Amino acid sequence: MSQDEDRSQDRILFRLKTRGAQTAAEIAARLDMTIAGARQHLVRLETASLVESEDSVEGRGRPRKYWKLTQQGHARFPDRHSDLTLDLLRSMRDVFGDDGLERLIEHRERASIADYRKAVGAKATLQQKLIALAKMRSREGYMASVTRDARGSFLLVEDHCPICAAAAAAT
Repeated sequence: MSQDEDRSQDRILFRLKTRGAQTAAEIAARLDMTIAGARQHLVRLETASLVESEDSVEGRGRPRKYWKLTQQGHARFPDRHSDLTLDLLRSMRDVFGDDGLERLIEHRERASIADYRKAVGAKATLQQKLIALAKMRSREGYMASVTRDARGSFLLVEDHCPICAAAAAAT
């Protein structure tokens, strides 16, 4: 496989990670490639168990095929932060007890909210505020983005949650 093919497949994987399930046509349009080219890459990625497809009936006609990452595809975006976070939380509980850990979490929560309010408070529009918040959350590891739907509503999407990862590792 050529370096260009590898790069295209990496771009497709990143797109699916950050934007969720999509059709080959949506991927092709966003990544400036042909639909046939996108399909070829998706089939190769499926063969490698990195993506899978699901048909969705949407009105009349043939079902639309949506592509999404498999668990193995998600694993291509490694994260060891959860291990460190979990270890630190266990150590804090051992040293400071449950009450001390709870006080620490509450303190961090208040500090984060204050930082978010400071960053978004100077922005004029809701969209500007959400974009500023998404940038902050992305710097914190959440892979956040803002989208606007056809009705004009905004959606703040977090594609990676280090807290959820730590919680899942704890169970």
